Amino acid sequence: ILFPEMSLTGYTREKASRYAMMRDDPRLEKLRNMAMEYQMIIIAGAPVRLGREMYIGSFIFLHDGSESIYLKKFLHAGEEKYYMSSLESDPVIEFQNESLSIIPSHANFVFFHSGRNISALNKEMRDQGI
Repeated sequence: ILFPEMSLTGYTREKASRYAMMRDDPRLEKLRNMAMEYQMIIIAGAPVRLGREMYIGSFIFLHDGSESIYLKKFLHAGEEKYYMSSLESDPVIEFQNESLSIIPSHANFVFFHSGRNISALNKEMRDQGI
């Protein structure tokens, strides 16, 4: 199940620090459990706090209990006042003997079978303005 950007909190800038979630946040426990119980992948967006920095991101919960975080690469005008961007977040999802990655495409995520080096693909897309 793929939820939109900031789906857990609603889109917020000014109140981002109040609603921000961290790794192992207890508010995410139901999503963690549902991913395992129903053997699915759940991706849900929220403000993410890592250390002192704040990001727009998505928590990725896998059917096997593992999880990762995607961080938004390209911010829209005004978001930089409240959030950082990250070109270092390229989580790869292993599912049914396939490696999948999340590639942002404006407001949508695209799942990509990563037969290629995902970092090289991201750089290529950045260079092309995608």
